[in-house]
Amino acid sequence: MVAHLLKDIINGSRMVVLSGKERHDIPTRIRLFFGGTLLGAVSIFTFYVSSLYNGVIATSNTEIILNSVVILFICDVDELIYDILIVINSGWVKRMTHQGQEASVTEPNGHDEEKGTEETNHRLVMKNKSGSGTNRDLEGAVESLERQVQILHTNMDMLMEQNTELKSYTQWDVSTPIISL
Repeated sequence: MVAHLLKDIINGSRMVVLSGKERHDIPTRIRLFFGGTLLGAVSIFTFYVSSLYNGVIATSNTEIILNSVVILFICDVDELIYDILIVINSGWVKRMTHQGQEASVTEPNGHDEEKGTEETNHRLVMKNKSGSGTNRDLEGAVESLERQVQILHTNMDMLMEQNTELKSYTQWDVSTPIISL
């Protein structure tokens, strides 16, 4: 859990350091400072509270691991929401995070249009096509495995029946000797 939260603590510290650089304008520096401070503080607080919680609640190592996984999932919710927003409207996310400033061009009508949108779409289509081929290969492998499992299940049933029959044939009566003298 420390390794996971350490990433956020380091990123928060880097944001605070970047806020001190004069190459950024004042609003960006303020945003970096408060964002970095908040990210670092929340990460440290999360580590403290989760350690305290696990120490009080957990009675075994399994429970500590389970609680840690739950806490890490809750910490990742913000990143998952960010990924969802990128899928829904990546242009808006880039404009809001100032990542796409050099890649956008303002048209005369005031609308922003990203450079290379057609190239990006073509790359995504090609990636999806190649990915779907991989999916088809995986689906074929899964179907093959399902057939093999069905065959193994059938063979197992036949062996169980044969085992039952063999048990009935091999039950010996211990009271009567096999060889009489």
